[in-house]
This record gives sequence, C-alpha cells and structure tokens, in this order.
Amino acid sequence: MIKIKELKVKNFKSLYDTTISELGDVNLFVGYNNSGKSNIFKFLQLVFQPKEEREAVVLIDEGPTGRNTNTKTFHSTTTSYHDGYIYDTPFLFKQNNRKEPITFEITLEVANVLLSNNEALNKEDYLGESSTSITLVGEITSVSESRSKILVTNAKANGKTFYEIRDSIPFSFEKNTSGLSGKESESILSLFNNLVSYIDTDRNFTEELFNTGDSRFNSKNFKNWLYELNINSDKYEIFNELISFLSSFKFSAQALEELGGNIDSFPFTDDTQIGFSRFDQNVEVMLSNKGGRFPLKNFGTGIQQFFFILAKIFNSNSKVVIIEELELNLSQVYQIEILAFLKSLLGKKFDQFMFSSHSPFFATKCADSLDTAQHVTINGVGTPGTNVMGYTDPKSLVDKDGYHFWEIFKLI
Repeated sequence: MIKIKELKVKNFKSLYDTTISELGDVNLFVGYNNSGKSNIFKFLQLVFQPKEEREAVVLIDEGPTGRNTNTKTFHSTTTSYHDGYIYDTPFLFKQNNRKEPITFEITLEVANVLLSNNEALNKEDYLGESSTSITLVGEITSVSESRSKILVTNAKANGKTFYEIRDSIPFSFEKNTSGLSGKESESILSLFNNLVSYIDTDRNFTEELFNTGDSRFNSKNFKNWLYELNINSDKYEIFNELISFLSSFKFSAQALEELGGNIDSFPFTDDTQIGFSRFDQNVEVMLSNKGGRFPLKNFGTGIQQFFFILAKIFNSNSKVVIIEELELNLSQVYQIEILAFLKSLLGKKFDQFMFSSHSPFFATKCADSLDTAQHVTINGVGTPGTNVMGYTDPKSLVDKDGYHFWEIFKLI
C-alpha cells in the first residue's frame, strides 16, 4: 500500500504556495474551469514520472562532392524520478520566472511489507507500526529555456532522515549500526517510480490508420493498441484479461432500474466481445450489444470515455490513479456507477484515487464515497484557493504575503 498523504508546493504554475493535507483513499477536487485543479494533478505526475538524460550526437556524412553534412540528434537515457531532467516543458515556474526554483514536500504512507531490510529499519527506528510515513523534499531548478533539473534533496522515514544531498553528494543512513546503506535508501526511493497514473481530458478518439506493432497507449492510438494486444501472441493473454476486467463492471440494482431498456445498448457485460474491422485504411474497434455488432465510433461518447478510462487503469501498475473531469460525457447514473466501481478497485488495482469535476454533483450525491473534497477557486491575479462546500473542520493556510488562501474540508 502506497498513498499520498500531503503535498506542499511553491512556485509551480499557479500553485504559488499550496498545501493539501489529510488526503484519503478517494479524493475529489471540484471547481470552475481554469481554477488550478489540473496543476495539482500535473505536478504529482511530473514529480513521479521517470526522468531522462539527453546526450547530443552529431552524425557526419561525407557526401560524393567531399562536403560533410552534419546532423545533430539526441540519445536519451531514462533515469529515476528523483534525480534527472525535465525537457520541453515551458511555463512550469510561477509567472514563468525561472530564477526562482519550484520547491516541494510530499508525504506518503507506505506499508512496511514493501520496505526491504525491515529488521534493520525497525532497529534504527525508521519504521512505523504497520506503515511508515515517508517524506520527500525536493526542488526543480531551471537549466535553460527547454530544460529543468529535478532533485529530491532529503528523504525521511518515520521522521528520520535516511537520504540527503549535500554539496551534490548523496548520503544514506548516516550513523546507523545495522549496515543500512545507499542500497536500502535507493530501494525505498524507487518504490515511487511511476507512482501516479494521470488520465487527463484528452480522451476523444480519432480515425487511426492501421499501424501494426505500435504499442503506445493514448487516445490517438487506442485502437491500434487494442489491435496489437489481440494479434500479438505474446500479448493475447493480456487482451483476454482486459476483457475480463471490463466484464467485471456491474451496475447496481438501482441503476439497472433507472436505466431500464437503455441497458441493452451497454457493450460490457458478462460476455463482452471486442473485435476489429478495416474501414478503408483505418482500424476500427467493434463492440457488441443486444442490438448487434457496431464500430466503437457508433457508440456514444460516454461509452468511449468509459472504455478508455477502464482500459487505461487496467494497463497501469501505478498505486495512485488520477482522473481529470471524471464526469466528462457521462450521465449522472454513469458517474455514480463508475465512481463506485473505481472505489471497489482500491487495494486490488491501486491504493488511492483522485479526480476532478466541474460540478458539485459528486460532492452532493456521492459524499459517502468520498474521503476528502476540495473546492478549488482562483482569484483575479491567478492565485488558486478553496472555499467551503458544506464540509466541516476547515483548516486554513495563508502565506506570509496573504496572496494565497487554501482551505481543506474533511468530510464527516
């Protein structure tokens, strides 16, 4: 089990000085467009995604005339999330001021069974009772207009520092008598590689040319990704597991009663069938319901959203799933049902779920399914904040200049 419990970040886009605490298993962020919700999600994704190191390579081609042609390309190497470079991501910094670093502190809860060398960690008082609080402190600094450096500079377990960067040199488990070293510190830090799976609002399908062998997963290549699973003998079992996963979704009795005959058009049942057809040079996914077999594009946008979200979650091993605008193209019945299904996956497919919405519907109609909710607003100068949505126990955090106002409201 790994969960994010608290986030503190300064100088990232509109998040001038923001603290979000007491995060639970299911967390809703609700607010108007452009209020800063997605910046919270994008920051978490940015921190925990693997980083890269690019090395310029110049290829020299001597032509028939004796004149050399130089071609510059880049060789990219993947590095850990906590020490590496971020490329081609402009406007990360507050008001695009690249002189002031982005700083962050993220506290996570980790089950002790996931930590290696438990006996030594426990002896040195680095463990909690059954789970341990891990705090990562770091910064993002500008290197150039197209490149930034991210570095976790300090990491604590159970309140004790086990990893620290000083004068560009890493130190691990100083002054311990149990043989703990950099091996154990890297083992702990590596638990958070690809921690977050972020599903943004780019969930609209397009026509796709057949592109056999392309295994990328995104909304513009979704059909080819499915087709590759189906025809590749090494991946066919994964294709069948995806079908079983989709078939595991079940409507509640109340939803079945409300939907009535409309349920006959739903394609994901105990006998879910996914096939493929060629339309000119395009690949098309075929789904079946009681009315027959039809192209995916013939189904409503809500079904397409439903399909993509569940397939994306199936394909991810991340412990934290974040979905932007969960309600997108979904009716209220489907909103309730997909939230209930996602909650049922806690502890099975992932450990924590965050999502955003423009509507207070989830907060008012699905309050029993939520652990925390934040109402995100933004003022005239682009500073995000929150206000009350009928929750209790507000905790106000105001920065020293009074520009930032953020309240967290814990559900009863």
